[in-house]
Amino acid sequence: MTDLPGRWEPRFPASLEKAVEKRIAATVSRYVGVAGVAGFASAARGADIIFHEQCRAIGIPTTIVIPFSPAVFVEQSIARVPDQTWEFRFWKLWDETDIDRRDAMMLRISPSAYRACNVRLVSSAAAHGDVHLVAFWDGQKGDGPGGTGNLVELVKTPARLDVFTPEDVARICDP
Repeated sequence: MTDLPGRWEPRFPASLEKAVEKRIAATVSRYVGVAGVAGFASAARGADIIFHEQCRAIGIPTTIVIPFSPAVFVEQSIARVPDQTWEFRFWKLWDETDIDRRDAMMLRISPSAYRACNVRLVSSAAAHGDVHLVAFWDGQKGDGPGGTGNLVELVKTPARLDVFTPEDVARICDP
């Protein structure tokens, strides 16, 4: 997720958004025209939303997997930043998603809900076919259970991981 205002140690500052977008676009573009390919991701502000947008822009259908109802998810994982375009982008994606590609788990708000969502996300993707995880991650332990580190751990197989860091995308901004 993009950083909340005042975050003591930046992970995903707003200044990296366009570079993350370029990096994700370059990765998913390798799958243009591949029969049966689909994207699976949550939809938090930041790389999740960007992933859905980039896939859909090139005709790759995506499934949104979230741990709570959409309204609760927005409150927990999208709102609380000055830039309200993230919320608009989430609702646009949600509204444009086929009902059968919406997976709102309706869990109670708890730290373990995000971990359960990651398990569901990986299992849903695996049920569809081979999993290629595209992740923007600083390699650090997250602020709570679940998160990107947990997702990377669930996939495990290095050949199926495409993890890029804030330092990687900063080079896109300043070649």
